[in-house]
Amino acid sequence: MEPPMTTIQLAKKLPDSNDDGVVKVSAAGAKKYGVPKAGNWWGPLPGAPNFTYTNVKPGTGTPAPTPTPAPEPTPAPTPAPPPAPEPTTPPPPAGTTLTAAVVNGEAALQTPDMTVVLNKFGGIGQVNNAAIPGFRSDLKSGFARIGLYVPPLSDLVLQGRAIEGFGVIIAGKRYANMLLAGYYQIAGGFNGPLMWEGSVSGVEVTQNVTITGKTIRLAVTLRNTTKAALDLQYFRSIDPDQAGQFDTANKVVSAGVAECSVKGGKLAIRAPGADFHVTTYDKAPDIGTRREIGVSKTADEVVQAVFPRASLAADQSATYIVEYEVVTA
Repeated sequence: MEPPMTTIQLAKKLPDSNDDGVVKVSAAGAKKYGVPKAGNWWGPLPGAPNFTYTNVKPGTGTPAPTPTPAPEPTPAPTPAPPPAPEPTTPPPPAGTTLTAAVVNGEAALQTPDMTVVLNKFGGIGQVNNAAIPGFRSDLKSGFARIGLYVPPLSDLVLQGRAIEGFGVIIAGKRYANMLLAGYYQIAGGFNGPLMWEGSVSGVEVTQNVTITGKTIRLAVTLRNTTKAALDLQYFRSIDPDQAGQFDTANKVVSAGVAECSVKGGKLAIRAPGADFHVTTYDKAPDIGTRREIGVSKTADEVVQAVFPRASLAADQSATYIVEYEVVTA
């Protein structure tokens, strides 16, 4: 017996990581996006108003009438631009060839320029030293596994102590996910290779990933799921290293921008609204010492993008952006 056909209209497009017209919505995703139930949803349906989806594959079920949209107001002579969409998992930018897969609970992502693996706790760095078929790795440095790799540079995360991940301070208590450094305090997992979801102590964490050229963009939304206000702070830590040498030249270039120079290139870190702090590898899960704009130091350091504290009311959310761009000579 075929399932009853349900047709819905949404104010925005559901995140479709494969851009194949079908979105697998989890129970949490159904609540988040206003979908009546979990499961597969096909759409947006061509020729239908707004973003229309159905829970039965087009052409296989008994069609239901297209829902009648709510009456729209008389348009003004010059229509206002639509509101900016909320953060979601976007499809790959036009012209970008992206290969993406979840392998053993980890997200493997590759474009012609960049290869990245995010582990099951949302930080950069593959756990198992096993090659993933079809994905490049820094074999010349002895790595079958993958961190942040843009040839001809060596892998920028795996050399030495592999550190990349994030921390959230909730009501004064720190929770960190930096798996390869031994910290995994925020449970979660991937909802497709471009979205990681987790939660801890009344805070929902949603991380959406985009790769364009040699840049990986992490958009992280924290939502207060409690019934009371919460004081929160988000930060991201990375220890950039290079083959045969752990020191990098780390400079705060301008507000929200830092650069870590290596032989033959550099790692640019962009985090709008954040300050930059530095610390040692053994203290990466805690916020270190603030570095002023214009200050540079060559050392084996963990560089941290630290965002201001925020007080979120019940069901309120805040989104933080961190970009890693690898520049090659």
